[in-house]
Amino acid sequence: EWVEGAVLNISRPNEPDTTLNVTAGMSGWGSLGVYNFDYDSTLSIVFSAFTGGAHCCADVKLAHLGADGTEIIDVGLFDGGDVDIDDIDGDGFVEFNVSDQRFNYTFDAYAYSHPPPQFLTIRRGELRDVSDEERFREVFVSAYSDAARSCIQEDGEIYAGACAGLLAVSARLGIYDGMKAILTPVIEQSGTLDSGWEEYSFCIDDKCEEKTVFADLLPAVEHALSLWGYFPQPLKTSKECGSKK
Repeated sequence: EWVEGAVLNISRPNEPDTTLNVTAGMSGWGSLGVYNFDYDSTLSIVFSAFTGGAHCCADVKLAHLGADGTEIIDVGLFDGGDVDIDDIDGDGFVEFNVSDQRFNYTFDAYAYSHPPPQFLTIRRGELRDVSDEERFREVFVSAYSDAARSCIQEDGEIYAGACAGLLAVSARLGIYDGMKAILTPVIEQSGTLDSGWEEYSFCIDDKCEEKTVFADLLPAVEHALSLWGYFPQPLKTSKECGSKK
């Protein structure tokens, strides 16, 4: 159903109907599927649609079909027309295979941003960022090489947005301090290229009426990584890991 967006109505025995609403453009581009995210094997319905507009976005919502009722979870808005849902580590449970959207526009314009990989899942009926778990290490190893090439170009030019992504990946791999030590003298000597970013700001409150502002890239990135859960490092083993029976 399309009524100023896309609407999915879900009916289950002995409980009120549940409605998922997502923002949708007129392209009709979207997806609907039933997935097993949670180790308790509770199924979830994922509903998404493309909002329309440049550099935008899949609006993704989820209905978690728990034994005590259906819970609606707002997964988020993600760059592009859809999101990948994959069993990354082959354990029989899927994850949202996305990139960390917080890096877009924070350290440079969209075209020059380099968001690191991000993995989201459902645990006990709640949306969790599980990117810091050891089972995703190989993904971050691959991302490291790409981020390094984007951060420091062959001609020696240094791109702020890409270097922020490189430091984030390095934090996941437990080599943040070493990478920071490498980049610090290079950036101090040569500076960074961006599309006119004069400062880096982070909201303090939900309405973003107050902000923390940085003039320099490296302190801004370190603040962001701390704020967004990239520390402590390195990757860890999940205490809730299970295997599909």
